[in-house]
Amino acid sequence: MRRLTRYGSVLVSVAGLVAASAGTAKGDGLVANDVLLATESSNSSEIGVFVYAESSSLPGSVVQLNQGERTDTGCSFEVNATKAATDDTVEVIRELSFDPRSCTQRLARATYPAGELPGDVRALMASDEADGMVSDSSEALNYSAPGNLGGGKPRHGVFHYSATYKALTKDPVGWITTSTQATLEWKVSMGLVQSYSASGDWSWLAASGWVRSAKDTWGGWGSGTPFADTTARYSNFPFCA
Repeated sequence: MRRLTRYGSVLVSVAGLVAASAGTAKGDGLVANDVLLATESSNSSEIGVFVYAESSSLPGSVVQLNQGERTDTGCSFEVNATKAATDDTVEVIRELSFDPRSCTQRLARATYPAGELPGDVRALMASDEADGMVSDSSEALNYSAPGNLGGGKPRHGVFHYSATYKALTKDPVGWITTSTQATLEWKVSMGLVQSYSASGDWSWLAASGWVRSAKDTWGGWGSGTPFADTTARYSNFPFCA
């Protein structure tokens, strides 16, 4: 994210994906792309506070205050999002203002059906991937569902499901600067999850100074369903100076 101050910026991106219950899963290949948008500062309502946009730029949005953590080089912010595998919606998060003194930012968050994005929002989310992106992928982590003893071929059909959840960040000119993706795959037989796997994918715009300094991906089981989590820590101090 761009900062028009001498402070650097670090973004911690977390993408979480939860499978639907075995009895309600409808299909595979569902994709949800969420975007964190940064826009160039054009005014400041308070000395030292950079105002990027108004909440009205995201119809129906809810404004939240995101408290960051001060580091030796500036402020570090964490943005989390989690969706069910059958949730065919898009969540857009837009930074409204940034206060480097208190390491706080105001975020507008809005969720829309994937096929019913407002025109202005659709234009903001248009994907422009610049040259110089670096990509990385993890090996799939395989798990057996709790209570699945295995040891034999299922007597009934096995259904395969998969879902991908991607969190993107974009800079003021519309280029994608970072991408964090979680993928969850699971197998169902007789209405019960038999096994599942989790994997992660990352990309960042190294050509403009972005660096990924940490990553992780894992899977687990909670509330009767499998889940996948992918995290990353990105920074761009030259770009933010």
